[in-house]
Amino acid sequence: MMSEGSRPPRVGAPASASPERVAGLATAKLPLQHAGWTAVVASTPEGVIGDGERMPWSLSSDLRRFKRLTMGGVLLMGRRTFETIGRPLPGRRTVVLTRQTGWAAPGVETAASVAEAERLVGGGRCFVVGGGEIYSQCWDRCTECWWTKVWARLDGQVKVDLPWPEFRIVWQTHCPAGPRDQYPTDCFCLKRPPEGNRKKKSPV
Repeated sequence: MMSEGSRPPRVGAPASASPERVAGLATAKLPLQHAGWTAVVASTPEGVIGDGERMPWSLSSDLRRFKRLTMGGVLLMGRRTFETIGRPLPGRRTVVLTRQTGWAAPGVETAASVAEAERLVGGGRCFVVGGGEIYSQCWDRCTECWWTKVWARLDGQVKVDLPWPEFRIVWQTHCPAGPRDQYPTDCFCLKRPPEGNRKKKSPV
């Protein structure tokens, strides 16, 4: 969970938008991606990412951005996150990080440690997609973070603490809620700068 000092400012954003505008934002050209590991996070301003059983929101526009961003890459996730999704996603390899011996699912590769997952990924483009414990284990390997800030006030057992001092914003946009979105969102791309250029507090 983010502390009060690192909480982003409020945005006075419209709660809805025309289908044409939302579609344009969901399919807009994203910044050029680089090789390496990328964390992909959707959370409330307080850091809630789930309730331990299911996604706490429905955001069709964000799912389309997620698909475009991760297509052709490797999705690295925990077992509970995979079970929430329910299946490997088309066009991407799925690696599940789990300590549960013998766990398996069709079309899924498993790793018992981050180091083993790194060997499976090899030089491929890897997207760390949750849950909370997996983010914590993988932050030091991520050179980039895509954060969808969901403008909702929700209770949830699963939270993430984004390491603000280690990243800086290079791109952002506001996405009003469309017909199939429960909430408006802000989308950020953050990069890890050289050690000497890191900020000391939240960039948002």
